[in-house]
Amino acid sequence: MKTEIESINKELAMEYLKLNRDNRNVNNDIVLFYASQMLRGEWLLTHQGIAINKDHTRLLDGQHRLLAIVKADIKVQMMVVHVDDDSIFKVVDTGKVRNAGDILSIANISNSTVIAAIVKKKLMISRNNTVDTSSKMIKLSNNNILDEYNNNKAIYDETMLIGSRCYLKNRLITHSEVSAYMAHLIQDKKHDKDKVYSFFYELFSLKEITNPSIQVLRDKIINASLSNTLIKPRSRQSYVALVWNAYIIGKQMKILRVDKKTLLTFK
Repeated sequence: MKTEIESINKELAMEYLKLNRDNRNVNNDIVLFYASQMLRGEWLLTHQGIAINKDHTRLLDGQHRLLAIVKADIKVQMMVVHVDDDSIFKVVDTGKVRNAGDILSIANISNSTVIAAIVKKKLMISRNNTVDTSSKMIKLSNNNILDEYNNNKAIYDETMLIGSRCYLKNRLITHSEVSAYMAHLIQDKKHDKDKVYSFFYELFSLKEITNPSIQVLRDKIINASLSNTLIKPRSRQSYVALVWNAYIIGKQMKILRVDKKTLLTFK
């Protein structure tokens, strides 16, 4: 087995891709994700590169990385492994992929799983205006999540604790989701954190309600739960944003109406 670092440009990537056969189907979302990382300068040289058999007749691993180079039309340094035995193809990519929680845990960050979920959802709101992490509008790398946490550690640690307090009192919204809303309102929208925390304390029955709109929202979520009616993350976010926007201007709402196609923004 021979290993070397190569600077791979679009032309070389296309040459390597000519050797691609009997590989898994291409996931275009992964290709776009890798390409966007490369274009933003976030792609790092690691031990994970591409693998080619010793006869230089078959690409064993790395089709998505190479397709991303072609897509981005950029030169990237990458590890290239020339493998003696083609049979390793059977075991490539069969291991467990590290998620963001794993990466934060390796970095010795406490409560890594929930912190990773909060940061991911908050970034999704910031970049896509949606808390729905299944959205395909933009993908987040584990490094994106780790860097975001390290750069804003205090706010994430605090919103995690406040969100936990809310969730343990009344499980209206998941811990990570409510904490992500808080972090977004404080960090991105620059709202006073005491006002933000008061709103969610009222929503989760930790504080006396000062705006009847909050009670309308609580009732809507509770009634949906009791009737086994699913409120999708997109709709739930719109309802919370609608009531928050009313709360900060002192408006009182008796009925919450949200167009299913409309995703309301937190003001």
